[in-house]
Amino acid sequence: MLIEKDTGEPIGIRTNRFTWDGEVFDPTLIKQDAVRYTVLLCIRGTERVDFFKRYGTTQAFHFFGLATAHAHMRKGVTLDMIRNLGIGTVFAKGEATSKCSQKIYKEFGFEELFNQPYATFEVDGKFIFQDTGKHKSFKVYGLKVS
Repeated sequence: MLIEKDTGEPIGIRTNRFTWDGEVFDPTLIKQDAVRYTVLLCIRGTERVDFFKRYGTTQAFHFFGLATAHAHMRKGVTLDMIRNLGIGTVFAKGEATSKCSQKIYKEFGFEELFNQPYATFEVDGKFIFQDTGKHKSFKVYGLKVS
């Protein structure tokens, strides 16, 4: 998390972890429907692009979330959080759920690997995400970071 030095207010947050090929997660363990469906959307997107095979790797740096406080938007804060990983060559993957996050991944040079329109995402015969406003699709991105 980035904190404003003088005020102690949050500027931005980066949530990430390492993930491995073959890693299994059971989304039915998540009790809250909205969170479970979002995780399921991420899992399906990653499966569809076969991220690990595509990049010829067995592990990746996975961005769960990138966010910037409203007062600090459009100042490059989120891009800096991606650039300053402090590690050598790594394969990075991330999911973008909004037009804002999709723009950030594009600006940093991430490759768009998958695009799932919200209106057509279905679980057990039910369309899950309706009336999403200006945010029309979920995307999976990948990048080799050196």
